[in-house]
Amino acid sequence: GDIENSILASNVFVKSGATIKNSIIMGDVTIEQGAKIEYSIIDEGSNIGKNAVIGEQKEKNDKITLISRNSVVLENTIVKGGEIIENGEQVVL
Repeated sequence: GDIENSILASNVFVKSGATIKNSIIMGDVTIEQGAKIEYSIIDEGSNIGKNAVIGEQKEKNDKITLISRNSVVLENTIVKGGEIIENGEQVVL
């Protein structure tokens, strides 16, 4: 994957084609192929599905997106800038 201006903890798996920009990814997170993460914090144990989009460019929305611990964002799901996904929540289209 492509990682820019971000912090990744240990045991973070970023699959090919995924992009992470201006974000913090905590431990034990899997980011599937093609996922795009920008201006976001992803907490421990979360799984970001294939082609999911988390957060937005700062020019579009200056709020940080938060994915709480043990959450699952399913493939092709969009989580807009500033949204907060609560602990263990599963997010679908």
